[in-house]
Amino acid sequence: MGTIILALISAFAVILYWVSCRKAALKHQEKVAELLEKYFEDHKVSEDDRDSAYWTYRFARFWAFVPVMTIVAPIWLALSILLRGAGHVAKKPDALHSEIIDSIVKMYVAKNPLTSMICMPVFLASVAVLSIIGMVTNRMKAIPTLASLYTSVAKTASHASREVKTH
Repeated sequence: MGTIILALISAFAVILYWVSCRKAALKHQEKVAELLEKYFEDHKVSEDDRDSAYWTYRFARFWAFVPVMTIVAPIWLALSILLRGAGHVAKKPDALHSEIIDSIVKMYVAKNPLTSMICMPVFLASVAVLSIIGMVTNRMKAIPTLASLYTSVAKTASHASREVKTH
């Protein structure tokens, strides 16, 4: 009987944890939605930038966002260092786009604190190591920001999906 009660209490604790995480993320999700509306209304923003912001937001609502980015972003950065080199200068995201990415990351961390706690240090360490390698080999001129990495990966993914649809 005690085992059943302990199992019920444990199940209730897991459900309570899940609900509290979702509730904490809701305020960030609402802020992201407002920022995206403002971003989409801006006529100066290119279609590619809109797509990358939208797809980053859509993917960040899924629990596997940071684990996948932990795997994909360092590979993308390494290929970028090898193939493009120092001659390639990535466009710096504007302030609103950076604020959107920042809010998306806050939303994800509030919604999925365990995967964030596990994956974020690995992600940041791999980007730091690759950035140092890129700087030492003179193949990189600046350390990429979190917003520029997420934006670049999202742009690449949205271009790939657009090309698949057109063929």
